[in-house]
Amino acid sequence: MIFDIILIACVIITILLGNMQVNYVTKYKKGYILATSVPYNFQNEEPVKKIIDQLKKYKSLLIKVFLVLPFLILITKTELIKMLIFVFCIMVYAILINILIYKSMYDLRKYKKMMKVGSSLKYADLNANVEIRKKSPKKILYILPFILLLPGLFFLEFKTNTSTMTLITGFLMNLVIVYFAKITIDEPNIIYSRDSKKNIEINMKNKVRFGKIILYFATLLSLIILVSIYITYKDPFNFYPLIIYTVAMTLGLIMIVLKMYHSPKDDEINLNVEEEDHYDIFGYKNENDPRLFVPSKINIGNMEVNRARPAGKVILGIMIALIIGAIAAVPFVLSPTTYHYHIDKDKISISSKIYKDTIELKDIKEIKLLDEFPKGDVIRTNGTSLTNQNYGNFSIAEIGNVRLYQYKSSKKVIQIKADKTYLFNEETDEKTEELFNEIKIKITKHSYMSARLQAVFQSL
Repeated sequence: MIFDIILIACVIITILLGNMQVNYVTKYKKGYILATSVPYNFQNEEPVKKIIDQLKKYKSLLIKVFLVLPFLILITKTELIKMLIFVFCIMVYAILINILIYKSMYDLRKYKKMMKVGSSLKYADLNANVEIRKKSPKKILYILPFILLLPGLFFLEFKTNTSTMTLITGFLMNLVIVYFAKITIDEPNIIYSRDSKKNIEINMKNKVRFGKIILYFATLLSLIILVSIYITYKDPFNFYPLIIYTVAMTLGLIMIVLKMYHSPKDDEINLNVEEEDHYDIFGYKNENDPRLFVPSKINIGNMEVNRARPAGKVILGIMIALIIGAIAAVPFVLSPTTYHYHIDKDKISISSKIYKDTIELKDIKEIKLLDEFPKGDVIRTNGTSLTNQNYGNFSIAEIGNVRLYQYKSSKKVIQIKADKTYLFNEETDEKTEELFNEIKIKITKHSYMSARLQAVFQSL
């Protein structure tokens, strides 16, 4: 049930972000509306208002439909169908909302061209550029979040566990946040007026100080991560630090997004904009722009890949391939599977989709048949958890890290300790017992043959 609620919540958050995206692109911000540079008063013309109202009308209809669809997850029985509904809602909604935006953008540019309307007035303020650059954050502020994570290395055992995953996740999240802060601070200065003092003041507020706040936020997350690593190192099944980290990160990101979606005041009008727009339904393309990544005027906080550059085409192709691959992998990962056991004279082979194990009989230190699956906290570190089965790498409170092949229809489970710990069973208790007895016989024969060979060698 918790899994279902998380999926539905993710869809709802995506829908709300799409709503914010439409509200953002339809407001005159920094000389642009619908990623099209126009004079300030152009937004008040009736045809322009009609284009925007139509976009908002279709957006509202889309939201009503997709707020209902994800609740189908609650009445479906299998994880595969749940995930397919989830992926469908996320992908189709995102595609449709962007099609609506680009359709409105096309209509606006068509009207702009018909009316022979120019872009906003260009103006430069070199003095403001120099002063703002002087007040940019020191380099230490960019690397401080990562320096604070270094002590966390002393609490790691360099294997897949809660503290290791916490450090990796925190590092990657900080990397994204710090990079976002850097591109925010390094964005070209917006020239709002011919008053240099005003340009400096507004850019410092909207760009430099905002970027510093993001860097301070990354530093705070590093401190929370460090405490989480220490606590989970002592108790891998204590989830409270991760919950606190997740809540802090989520609230911080929401505040950042809300700040970026904030509409400028009427007197904050960008006078330094490009006369040509290079956005289309496929993203950004500008042969005269040397940048590979460009801050998006459609998706706030995102970066557009400049596909006019060869590297941009490669990156875009890889991103599309990864998305297609991830979607195609959903049925494979979340569909039920069969565990295959093959017992030879000297080894046991276990396989299930991408997971394969070979247990040498000579390496087995202990084997026993458990009447029920170990009780206590269970963490999935790398694997698949379905209604009827679990397989992959798990951490169990009573045992530690295990390779698991479990049918939930059977209470009994075989535990083997060798190079690592294995837990596995068959679909019924009876078949699990038969498998256990078969392995015991093979181990006994192998031990007997090993002892005979050892005796023969000793007699020579």
